Formats: sequence, C-alpha cells, structure tokens
Amino acid sequence: MPLIVPKEVLLNSFKNVAQKGLMDKDYLVTKLQIMVTEGDLTQEDVQPIIEILYPSGNEQIDS
Repeated sequence: MPLIVPKEVLLNSFKNVAQKGLMDKDYLVTKLQIMVTEGDLTQEDVQPIIEILYPSGNEQIDS
C-alpha cells in the first residue's frame, strides 16, 4: 500500500514516538517490520528508530 504522507514525515513521527515511549516497543517494531516487508520503507530508513528503541543494536528487522 503506498504511503499517504511523505516518508520523511512518517519516519519523524515514528522517531518521536520511539523517543517519548508513546508506544510499546515490540508493537512499534512490528509496525516498522510490516512497512519494510511491504516495501514502503527500507532497513536503512528504520534502523535509526530501532537504535532508539534498542540502543545496544541487538534488535534487527529482517527484510
């Protein structure tokens, strides 16, 4: 499904949610994983958000 907002706006929104802890980490990662799988975002797009959620860098999204 094509994005209805610019990718940068979406990524900034997810980044803010991650920084403020407004959503369960696992749920947010799942949402990002779905968007990567569907081709809306790339692993490189979501990696900074994953690093906010899991600073050790152990969590990865497989595309």
